[in-house]
Amino acid sequence: MDPRYKMKLVESTFSQIFGENAETRIRTVEDSLHELFLEYSIIQVLPFTETNFDVGNDIMMKTDAFQEVSFDGSFFPAEDGLSDIEFYISDFTANQQFKSELNEYLEEPLEPSVQEFDILGWWRINGSKYPTLCRMASDILSMP
Repeated sequence: MDPRYKMKLVESTFSQIFGENAETRIRTVEDSLHELFLEYSIIQVLPFTETNFDVGNDIMMKTDAFQEVSFDGSFFPAEDGLSDIEFYISDFTANQQFKSELNEYLEEPLEPSVQEFDILGWWRINGSKYPTLCRMASDILSMP
């Protein structure tokens, strides 16, 4: 989530640590990042009302379409064997005619590496360009 390094830091570090086995591990990180982005995208698309509350490890939501629904991967009926995330991913990727925010962000040039770089300030400024990534960065960067 650091625009000065993006995936280059992972690629460089993993290459040093894992040598010729680095590529599969780098791909795992990339795939996980895309999955996380899709989860944040799904949350943004769902018809939430103002009633969201935590219950243990699950987030419970009250919506017009769903009464109390646990965010555990079971929103849609699995008539064809697909869970909701698989359904969303297949629909999203099949109809994708644009680059996702994540792909645009990763393809843009790296920010210059300066000593006094304010990463949270950068995300505040660029939040309108990358709203989903901005929420991800806020959550990830706020972890100690």
